[in-house]
Amino acid sequence: MRLAALTLLLTVLAAAPAQAMRCGTHLVVEGDSQEHVLRSCGDPVDLAYRVEEETVLQNIGGALFRQTRTVTIETWVYNFGPSRFMERLELRDGRVTRIETLGRGYRMPRTGHTGRLVRLRDTRAQVLAKWGEPTRRQRERQRQTSSVYVPSGALAVGRVRLVEVESWTYDWGPRRFVRRVVFEDGLVVRVETLSRGS
Repeated sequence: MRLAALTLLLTVLAAAPAQAMRCGTHLVVEGDSQEHVLRSCGDPVDLAYRVEEETVLQNIGGALFRQTRTVTIETWVYNFGPSRFMERLELRDGRVTRIETLGRGYRMPRTGHTGRLVRLRDTRAQVLAKWGEPTRRQRERQRQTSSVYVPSGALAVGRVRLVEVESWTYDWGPRRFVRRVVFEDGLVVRVETLSRGS
């Protein structure tokens, strides 16, 4: 009996793709559409997006050709509760391109500081679960440009990203320091300690 159960489990694991997310009886895999994810799993608990503009210069017959395209990249986070791990999906132009398993899920956000550490690459949903609603939120978009030179084929690849930068400020009163959490594209990149609260 035990051998049969183990064999069945191994068969199921072998049949399931390596990068997949299960929602009830539905399976989400790389390449699935945004509509399929929403039908299978519902709305994510957190969503961030950015726009990338990619320019490629190619030398074709001695003439330079420039090709530019804009790609929208969304990051969706699903929280399945404390008995399961959270999952983060990356969607490029409405298709799943990456599935990443995060830490354990959580019960719905509590109010106030729980004493838990906010870490780099935590999502906004994870910060809400740890520290609750911030006292103040600020959001802006920043333009980042990078160039990658490729020896053969394309002469150069230039990439322009519009990065969503958001900062959350927590003021817990005069006995504690004010903390600022800075996110880029929905992930923590910095946690700052400011002056005492008011």
